[in-house]
Amino acid sequence: SPAGGGGFDGFVFTPDPAPLDTNLLVGGLPAARSLLRVNLPRAIRDSTQIVRATLILVASDSVRGVPSDSFVLFVHPAAVDLGAKSSILRDPFLAPDSAVIHVGFTDTVRIEITNILRRWQADTSLPRSLVLHQGPDFPFEGVTLAEVRFFSSRAALRRPTLRLTYVPRLTFAP
Repeated sequence: SPAGGGGFDGFVFTPDPAPLDTNLLVGGLPAARSLLRVNLPRAIRDSTQIVRATLILVASDSVRGVPSDSFVLFVHPAAVDLGAKSSILRDPFLAPDSAVIHVGFTDTVRIEITNILRRWQADTSLPRSLVLHQGPDFPFEGVTLAEVRFFSSRAALRRPTLRLTYVPRLTFAP
């Protein structure tokens, strides 16, 4: 009890310590996020129209959690890149991109992030960083036990990939 000097433990169980690997972790208890920094070449950012952008993430292990459970994996642009403490850019006109992840899932995850890249083209002051987190939405992170791990940029053949489809911008002469 707090009056007796004992601390309150709000968890039903003690979560395992975070592993010392370089994989990207999203979800779990306590809830974890991952930050991806994107190197978008200036020639693409300034001189093209992005038609489609797909973020490809390769799972490093099967999704852990309660069997038959699922959660939504959200991708938000970062408002400010402060590393692990980066805040999410909340825009009422730009819905977050997402994918539904099922426990036991071991396949590649593909998330369409075209709107985020178009936003980066329109506002060059925004950091080129993406925050991966578990839904239903930011205030409710950690409501599910499920967690997913993706290979990081250190895994040469399985690193996160951005597949872009773009066309040159058309300029019309007067």
